Amino acid sequence: MRMRDSRGFTLIELLTVIAIIMILVGLVSLGLSRAIERAKMARARTTMNQIQNSLTLYLTGNQNTFPPKYGYLKQPAPAGAVAEPDQAAYFWKEPYTIHVNIFRNLDMYDDFSESHDTNNDSIIQILEYCPLGQKAGVSSYVFNEPVRLTSDSFRRPEEENEQRPFIYLPVNQAQAKRVAKYYWRLMEEGKSAGDKQQILDGAFARSWDRTAPELAQLNFPPRAYDAFALIGVGPMRNTAGVIPEALAVPPNTKRHNEQHHVTALRAFYLASRDLNNNMRLDFDFDNRKGNSEEEDPNTYPGYPAEVALLPAQVNQATGEPILDPYIQALQGPMIFIYPRSVRLFGQ
Repeated sequence: MRMRDSRGFTLIELLTVIAIIMILVGLVSLGLSRAIERAKMARARTTMNQIQNSLTLYLTGNQNTFPPKYGYLKQPAPAGAVAEPDQAAYFWKEPYTIHVNIFRNLDMYDDFSESHDTNNDSIIQILEYCPLGQKAGVSSYVFNEPVRLTSDSFRRPEEENEQRPFIYLPVNQAQAKRVAKYYWRLMEEGKSAGDKQQILDGAFARSWDRTAPELAQLNFPPRAYDAFALIGVGPMRNTAGVIPEALAVPPNTKRHNEQHHVTALRAFYLASRDLNNNMRLDFDFDNRKGNSEEEDPNTYPGYPAEVALLPAQVNQATGEPILDPYIQALQGPMIFIYPRSVRLFGQ
């Protein structure tokens, strides 16, 4: 009678089987995570389109203007400190989410967001902040100093670490085009002079000269907001410098009262930037995830390679790339520009 071999698996065989199983699990997990990411991106794009429809309804019913942004001037403010209580009538104190009936509607918020700090710098910038502390959406943030808000300044600390609305940047197209021409001129003059820092000032909206011919005639608030951008943190959960810090200005000045408008125009320029006129937004996640923009410095002939990087990937003081692996891996936020005709700011 033939005896059956009762020998079990050897240790090497068991380890081999376990390794194969782990590889298969890893492949399945990777595929699943990518599928989830693609689904969330598709949902975010759909949500942005839905918000655009709601904003357009507001536009048609409110004298051809989109709703203002929180913190914007709503009428020219008198001279004086922003912190004075009598300034209250001069600023919008409601988030745009109230005007389009999506306040606290998380289905219409940024699905990738986990915090109001959209660039992970532990500071809530003036464009990042969206008042949530009261049921009516009213907040006194615009009257507080300093211009930047730290995370412990929220009315409820838990509000920092929660899903947030898309960042909303309403602008006047004529003003936005003037701002784009200003930064384009800085880049061209910097290129002619061989001044790398001036080129980067224009490429990344790092300066604001109120006496410049393109900016001298800007008045806030404008007559209407006829364009806007929506910014989401994207799969990398980081706006990567597309939402800039407010530039330092002396308090109690007109420019201080204009800070929300100025910072939003700078951000809108970055969001809509298309310097090489390839019909693709320079900093949008969808256009950068293949790394086509930053790998080829000839994408922007005549300019330093840093122009193709995200704003957060360039040291603002030296103009050199930041070598931190996390910063280098950033691929940009999700950007929605309306109307599409204002995308071509590289002309």
